Amino acid sequence: MNLENHIIIINGVDKTYQVDSIRLDGYKYAIKFQNTDKIYSYSRDNVLWLTNPITIDFENCHIFVNGIKEKNIQAVHLFAQNTTKYYAITYSKGFVKHYSGSEVDIRRSCLTGEAINVFDYLKQCAGINTLGINVEDESSEGILSSVYARIDFVDESTVASSYINPNQGIKRFNLETPLFPFGCNSSQMRAVKAALTNQISVIQGPPGTGKTQTILNIIANLLRDKKSVLVVSSNNSATENVLEKLAKNGLDFLVASLGKKENKEAFIANQPPLNPQIQTWNKTTMETNRAYHEVKDSLEKVENIFDMQERLAICRQELAEVEVEMSHYKQEHPDKFSNKEVKTSSSKILKILSRIKTFSKYQHDSNGLLNRFKRLFDKFSLELRLRLSFDIKDELTAESISRIILLLNWLFYIRRVHELRSEIDDLETNLSQLNADALMKSLTESSMEVLKASLAHRYKAERPIIDSVKDLFNNGESVLADYPIILSTTFSSKTCFNSDTIFDYVIMDEASQVSVETGLLALTCARNAVIVGDTMQLPNVITEDDRLKMDEIRKSTNISDSYDASNHSFLSSVLATIPNVPETLLREHYRCHPDIINFCNQKFYGGNLLIMTKRSDIKKHLLVLTTAPGQHCRGHYNQREIDAVKIELMPLLDNFKDTGIIAPYNSQVNQFHYQIPEIEVATVHKYQGREKDTIIMSVTDDSITEFADNANLLNVAVSRAKNKFCLVVTGNPQELNGNIHDLINYIKYQQGIVIQSKLRSIFDYLFSQIQAYNRDNEPVSEYDSENLTFDLIENIRTNYPHLSHIKALCHYPMQYLINDTQGLSERERKYALHPSTHIDFLVINRVTKEPLLAVETDGYSFHNEKTEQFQRDRMKDRILESFGLPLLRLSTVGHGEEQKIVDILNKGINNNNGI
Repeated sequence: MNLENHIIIINGVDKTYQVDSIRLDGYKYAIKFQNTDKIYSYSRDNVLWLTNPITIDFENCHIFVNGIKEKNIQAVHLFAQNTTKYYAITYSKGFVKHYSGSEVDIRRSCLTGEAINVFDYLKQCAGINTLGINVEDESSEGILSSVYARIDFVDESTVASSYINPNQGIKRFNLETPLFPFGCNSSQMRAVKAALTNQISVIQGPPGTGKTQTILNIIANLLRDKKSVLVVSSNNSATENVLEKLAKNGLDFLVASLGKKENKEAFIANQPPLNPQIQTWNKTTMETNRAYHEVKDSLEKVENIFDMQERLAICRQELAEVEVEMSHYKQEHPDKFSNKEVKTSSSKILKILSRIKTFSKYQHDSNGLLNRFKRLFDKFSLELRLRLSFDIKDELTAESISRIILLLNWLFYIRRVHELRSEIDDLETNLSQLNADALMKSLTESSMEVLKASLAHRYKAERPIIDSVKDLFNNGESVLADYPIILSTTFSSKTCFNSDTIFDYVIMDEASQVSVETGLLALTCARNAVIVGDTMQLPNVITEDDRLKMDEIRKSTNISDSYDASNHSFLSSVLATIPNVPETLLREHYRCHPDIINFCNQKFYGGNLLIMTKRSDIKKHLLVLTTAPGQHCRGHYNQREIDAVKIELMPLLDNFKDTGIIAPYNSQVNQFHYQIPEIEVATVHKYQGREKDTIIMSVTDDSITEFADNANLLNVAVSRAKNKFCLVVTGNPQELNGNIHDLINYIKYQQGIVIQSKLRSIFDYLFSQIQAYNRDNEPVSEYDSENLTFDLIENIRTNYPHLSHIKALCHYPMQYLINDTQGLSERERKYALHPSTHIDFLVINRVTKEPLLAVETDGYSFHNEKTEQFQRDRMKDRILESFGLPLLRLSTVGHGEEQKIVDILNKGINNNNGI
């Protein structure tokens, strides 16, 4: 019998290999077996004879039999009758074997057509990514490139197929009642449901809206359904946060932190035991059903509570905004209004205002008798309404209308404040009566009971120990049965297990910081994906050189702009590639004081956030400190802003431990770290995902750049502050009236603290392109900075009578001061006696000719610690110290030069007087 063309099942057993011939004889089959002449008769009900198979094209396919990938396949034939399926697989040398349909899994690659172009483009981009470069050997491939090099097959069942073939659409699923063991709010509930009912979904998680909580609830439902999940991010901090929260609930035994080799080795060496409490989680079927019904019942009730909580947040925010607006209105029109309340609703006041403004606009229109009659009627009805509703008895005239409009505006504020406070009181009372906290507690506790009961049923005995990293890598399916949650960085996701292992879900956190080429790797590992991030936070960093290289690659390809790795993060790429992807915005914000987050809300999120934090005090939570106008910034370092923080801002703070300083540039961060070590400092990029009670942001630039003014960067900076945000910024007029300009005006409008720095310097405008140095007398130096110093000393002599005896000598040779070189090293002696070694200014007593003070004017670019001059300066310092001459260095990035000189001279006078 030809095994490729026939399959004969007798009494449920494949007998094709033994049958010599078969024929239908009436209502029975006559079958002759090999090695016998006897003919056996079988009822048609007991025989399944399949013929005329379909030849399967298995090019670009991987074929698995009972979970094991088959090799050396020459042909595949499918036999199908109704719902019954069998396969005949022909191996090398003509060997044929039959399998039932349930034993065979044919996986087809999605890398066909346009998808190949997308994959090849991203593969080339991987070679540019720093992860794709081998630092030790640039001729060799790095991690990312080597991973791409090994991929020649991407299973079409993975979510990667939906991403690189977006026209195929997104699969949808049914959903039973979801669990929320970690709590939830309205938008988090919608996000969880979308994640569990769609092959791919996006969760936009602005700062402080509970992204991790949402991820945990998604994981909980996947665990309940015995599914595996890969949790990835661009760095380990986001995934570690997930692990930490799971550990608090005794669920960390379900997690394996894998990815790079070191993590795998650490896992093998420290395989976690089952939670010893797991058997106490066991419940009877009746107990589990009861807990599940409590979940369903609680969910139905909390949706009404969510609506009330959302309305309460909206009312609180509107009340705050109206009160601030009312305060400004009163300042603009002082002593004109009383605080009497009216019963007319605020909406009706607005309508009356609108009618009066319309009447005022057309009151001089005299065209036609009908128009005049209509104006008279409008005038009469408005005057009557004003009298009855507001006790305003004024006639509507050109002179009175503006005064009446001012009064009605004020009455609107009073009435609207009353309405909002009343609605807030009612909502708070209703929520208290509904016992919202108890209901949410019931939802979370019953959800956790159902989840833990399912886990107790799943783990009835201890897990086997995994012997080696090799066993871990090659046995992904069995590992996932014991450890259903795998944590990894995005770029290492493909190396957790061999390429045959496919997760049920991948959850990608901080997806705005994931590059397109690394994001695709994670999607090739799972059938479904949840992409979590925020397009208004910082994207992945691409250097300008890398961007140019990627642009060149892009020009040689014919792919959609949505895959452009130089202009997209993975999050924005998914949104652009799959326009109909289910997207949920997490609206409820719980981190920052309302005054802080409302800037981000209005500026970057279109007012869509619901601010759930409360105003519990009358303190000011916003502060802006502007430095004196001038050219203070050198490169990306601004000493004046550092000094302003040290001298003027830090005394206003009471908790340095929970304070953070952030700046856009590493140079400024390094100087802050060196000069103010007691406060943690980092770039804005490194602070993403973190928070502090107080945040100080140093803008650094004299002329604010588009980089520092970037919306994503400023959004992250402001939203790191829970209770106080302090902006330190130049006082220079700016051409760029962008995001920082709006933030400063917002702080002023919110009546935050506004400080004008008192720190001044003679060098403030030294490098200004619009102000040249001018003086009446001949300059003493070719350097403007030294001329300014000389003039300052002259002014001190004039303005301080007790110092009128001083005189400044410019460029005074050091050798004239040195009488005895004993105590100096040979190098110091040569330097001190060299003819070109001089002191910028030697301040002397013009009466006694006694040296009082050496003054050095240090331009930052010539005297900073990275220059050779810096080392010579230190040698000069030591020499002058050994001779007992006070030395004052005036940095062109410093301040308060006059007071510093006067203080030293006064100290010298006091010492000489024996004080």
